[in-house]
Amino acid sequence: MLTRKNTWTAIIASTLLCVAAGASAMDTNNRNAEILKVASVNTGMQAIHTEPGQVSDRRILTPGLDRTAFEQELSDRFLGTHMLYRKLTDDAKEAVFAYYQDDNQIDGVRRKVAYSL
Repeated sequence: MLTRKNTWTAIIASTLLCVAAGASAMDTNNRNAEILKVASVNTGMQAIHTEPGQVSDRRILTPGLDRTAFEQELSDRFLGTHMLYRKLTDDAKEAVFAYYQDDNQIDGVRRKVAYSL
């Protein structure tokens, strides 16, 4: 009798957990949908206010910058990457800048900075 009671308690508890998890997932999906909606509105607003010649794509750095301008763009647009970049030795900074000149995708530059620490 005690074993059946424990089994039913476990079944009921796991069922309640599944229901709660499903409700939480639905709530999270609704919240994510709202965030995406707001993000799309904000992106549209940013596109209106960007200056000509300024790159608005968050995945790339402006091509053809000299090292000072490159560091300034990192500081302005990619602060976390810039904070790590500042900790590098001069040789490592030069290697990151050389990498940027070949490929101005921020993901690659971030990897180069991280691996150079």
